[in-house]
Amino acid sequence: QGVCYFRTLDDADHILKLVTELKLKPKEDQHGIIYGGGFIAIEFVKVFSHFDIPMTILMRSDGFWSRVLGDHSKKILSDHAKEGGVEIVMNVKEFDLIGEGAFTGVVVDGQEIKGQIFGVGIGVEHKMTFVRESGIEMEKGILANSFLETKTNNVYTAGDVAQYDDVSAGRSMVAGNWMKAIMQGRAVARTMAEER
Repeated sequence: QGVCYFRTLDDADHILKLVTELKLKPKEDQHGIIYGGGFIAIEFVKVFSHFDIPMTILMRSDGFWSRVLGDHSKKILSDHAKEGGVEIVMNVKEFDLIGEGAFTGVVVDGQEIKGQIFGVGIGVEHKMTFVRESGIEMEKGILANSFLETKTNNVYTAGDVAQYDDVSAGRSMVAGNWMKAIMQGRAVARTMAEER
């Protein structure tokens, strides 16, 4: 009890139930803990902020969206979160959940952080063995150019698994979110129809 994800409508209903129950407790017994530093983690931050729940974010890396943003941008986001009262613990590679039957906190480097809701915002990891075995070139995702074409003839990629040349960012990147997946699907369809 108290551990939640944020990927489906059922997850959203579960979060609302947990937050509603938490708001019935005294203020000193209200604390949310989030693990992650990307899109889903920031959604948890928005939810906890909306309900005025103090929070701590545990990040595997050294800042928000660490695979995409440079140091300056990560610092701006972290400073903004801290100004809003968010405690941030970076470079957390390992921790322990505590609580019997219900979440009561985490232990990080021997320090206990109490909490009643644990939001898992770390995204997904793809099972890509079949792609690697096919010989299609990969790094963090399936490598593609800015038109989402792989180096393998007539093979395209889109969505969470696509690592493409982003002309706006000026580098190759993976950006797994719903809107990107829809837009990339449309771009692939145009590329296949020779409308580059």
